[in-house]
Amino acid sequence: MNVKDMTNEHLNIELSKLLGKTEKNATQINYGHICDYCTDAVTSSELQEKIIGIDTERYVRNLGGVVSDWKNEKYKWNTVAKLLTVTPRQIAEAAYMTLREDI
Repeated sequence: MNVKDMTNEHLNIELSKLLGKTEKNATQINYGHICDYCTDAVTSSELQEKIIGIDTERYVRNLGGVVSDWKNEKYKWNTVAKLLTVTPRQIAEAAYMTLREDI
């Protein structure tokens, strides 16, 4: 499934699985263990910090793709501005893409 097609709830669950907060093969989800990565600014900021620690280059490339379909561009100012004003959902999408690539 394409990350853009996921609901916030589905993306939050998948990120929780990838980050080891929920079992990957769980048949029931304990929503008490699911963080709101897609809408909560503090939680998404913590997620971004964690993902940067895992793979900075891949995360920034994925985030560029999420915010403006950025493909191998070099520092266009409007793209940089978009990177500085991302939404929690955009952070979650780029984090998911980065973690899926690491598997």
